[in-house]
Amino acid sequence: MPQTSGERSRRPWATIVGLIFALGWPLLLAALIPSQNLQNIRQDLTVGVAEWMSVVVLFGIVVFWERLPFFSTVGLTMPKRRDIAIVAWLALLAMGLCAFLATQHVTMSAKHSIL
Repeated sequence: MPQTSGERSRRPWATIVGLIFALGWPLLLAALIPSQNLQNIRQDLTVGVAEWMSVVVLFGIVVFWERLPFFSTVGLTMPKRRDIAIVAWLALLAMGLCAFLATQHVTMSAKHSIL
């Protein structure tokens, strides 16, 4: 049940730790990986894994420390058929647009083709 403004959180430390982690880990990550080289695949993989691990940590704080149902806590509900259809249509549209743009790109012309 959502809390009203007059109620106090039963586990305020979980909220404080979660907020500090969510707002502070990007600074820590930037300090650990100072050179932002977009061509370094290992660095990109490290950043991606760190970002997903932060999601796992925050999920753990909500579910195991605060003992709250995760999806309703963040305002998510079970998707309806219409929602799934809209997402599928948008995904197909995005894939089609990406395919079109990839074939129209300058580097994909016959002059630069590797085929």
